[in-house]
Amino acid sequence: MQDDIIPTQDKETTSTDSPNMSTPSPESIPPSFTEPATSTDPRNDILASTSSFETETTQPVNTTSETPSPVAPIVSGKSNKKKKLIIVAVVIAVLAVLAGTGAAAYNLWFQNPDKVLGDALVNAMRAKTISYTGSLDYKAKTTTSSFSPSHMKLTVDGKNTSVDGEMNVKLALTYGGKDFNLSGSGLYDKDANLYFKINDVRKIIDSALSSSSVVIPQEIDNLITKIDGKWIKISVDDTKEFSEKYADTQKCTKDTLKKYENDKDATKEIVDLYNKNKFIVVKEKLGSKDGSLGYAIEGDTDKTKAFVKGLNDTKIVKELQKCDENFKLDADDINGDSTTEQSDGQFEVWVDRWSHQFTKFNLTGKDDDGGEATFIVEPKFNQIVSINVPKDTVSLSELKADIEKIQQDYTNSLKDSTTTLDSGTMTEV
Repeated sequence: MQDDIIPTQDKETTSTDSPNMSTPSPESIPPSFTEPATSTDPRNDILASTSSFETETTQPVNTTSETPSPVAPIVSGKSNKKKKLIIVAVVIAVLAVLAGTGAAAYNLWFQNPDKVLGDALVNAMRAKTISYTGSLDYKAKTTTSSFSPSHMKLTVDGKNTSVDGEMNVKLALTYGGKDFNLSGSGLYDKDANLYFKINDVRKIIDSALSSSSVVIPQEIDNLITKIDGKWIKISVDDTKEFSEKYADTQKCTKDTLKKYENDKDATKEIVDLYNKNKFIVVKEKLGSKDGSLGYAIEGDTDKTKAFVKGLNDTKIVKELQKCDENFKLDADDINGDSTTEQSDGQFEVWVDRWSHQFTKFNLTGKDDDGGEATFIVEPKFNQIVSINVPKDTVSLSELKADIEKIQQDYTNSLKDSTTTLDSGTMTEV
């Protein structure tokens, strides 16, 4: 009977015969970080789990003695999606906590007063351009001298690049019971030529002489007309006529500053020197205003002296000393007996919270006679500026000739007066 029984041969398992050994189809793989579709019928989940169970229990039994091949478990795609979402949620929560902690630590470091002020100094030194407005307001408590104004208001605005610059000034003062207003401008171009003008010269002189019997000579009157509100040019050649050495020094200084404008090593040398001698001391934090952080500061006299003394050994200053052998920064000129110099006023600086650039300087103080002064400057760095060089100008050489003529006429008038006096004296004798 056993011979009639034909043994069943093992059939080679193929991918089509055993779905458990097959690679899951793309439909069964859940996409990463994808929101799972919401089932509207709970029976769909029951059918899905039943289908998986039946697939596993209806497989043919392996009757051979060989070790059965491992069966890959069928995992529900929805279950994988839920697990991934939980993991993603946990990661996001952890990152949120770390980000909050990191932001606090970052602010403690980035907004540290020493770093804020140090960065502001470096940014000011490395700025390509600067434009600014400022004012000085002084009110005397009592007028103790006829030479002291009882009130003075000075306003300025200017702009500078690495090669040229311009400044406009207005001055209003009360002097001897009278009000005077004076305005003017100064400018230098990329070729080291200087320009300046003074407005309302005649008005000021007429106002000053209104109560006197002084008569202005015609030559001086002509000179006033020529310079009133006119640009006066002092060229490099004009400077050489007065002093060739000064002209050479001026050009050398300008070229040296231009040479080291983009030299980061030279800038770093000064920055490192300041870090060793931090003479700016934060006395009080003033909080935040208009996007800027404010500090009331004062200077450390000893560290200021050490800083100034160290500047003489820096690359830039050594090159400037080659332009002028008399150029030297003397630390002994800095006065102050205490480690931190005290004063009756307060010096405030304001720095942009994020760019760490100076936005405002504010100085208030009193003089020995009780007069009060307020000085404010608001700078802006790396703005687009342009300097318009005046074309209609009066040359210094032309003015020199007019001034020399006035001096000669005055000398001749003195001689004539002396001669007349001597002749009269001799006649009487």
